[in-house]
Amino acid sequence: MNISNTGSVATSPAFDPCHRYSVLDDAWRAANNTIHDNYNILKCDTNVYWQGWYRMFYQGTDAHMPEYCVRMNRCGSHAPLWLNGTHPRVGEGIVTRQVCGHWKWGSSNAEDCCNFANPPVRIKACPGNYYVYEFERPFYCYLAYCTDVGDIAFNMKAPEPTDGPTPQPNIGTTARLPSSVFYPFGPGDSYSSRVDDGSTSINTAQSFRYFRQALTRIYYLI
Repeated sequence: MNISNTGSVATSPAFDPCHRYSVLDDAWRAANNTIHDNYNILKCDTNVYWQGWYRMFYQGTDAHMPEYCVRMNRCGSHAPLWLNGTHPRVGEGIVTRQVCGHWKWGSSNAEDCCNFANPPVRIKACPGNYYVYEFERPFYCYLAYCTDVGDIAFNMKAPEPTDGPTPQPNIGTTARLPSSVFYPFGPGDSYSSRVDDGSTSINTAQSFRYFRQALTRIYYLI
């Protein structure tokens, strides 16, 4: 397999993405995060509504996509997405790079670092030694963009301590989480009775995924 810089300098947007971006800091995207074949925890970036530019972080530190073939079942997904090329340097502007998903194919289960040719991403190197990315939705599940964390040990952030035991949510009910946010768990955004619980609901502009359900409503306490 040849690692190459694929694509060319792309058309610049009307604004500088180095100063207008969203933060992507999911700890599970770490390239050293190994998952097991459990469909309840697998991540898939096809389900993400990608819009605009993103700056990657890990544990509060600037991070970037790996420029090497990441092992299968890493980054919270089956086929980890890595950058098949090098990052640009400051002053090179916005460039386009190929993204590959590592997976196996055929009856022989032979591994292929670029089994999935993901839509290319646009990247810009910014002053301050960081990158911003314009991600595209992968074609399939389960694929997810990786974060290169180097030698940093993988660590999911622990929940904030509470004054009492953490309530355990029950599927099919509305659960009270430590953050005092109410999430509907039932299919079709259904929820159990909230009589006298004091919660308020709001609708979201975009649906979000929670426990593999597409939801559009959040419950919270005022």
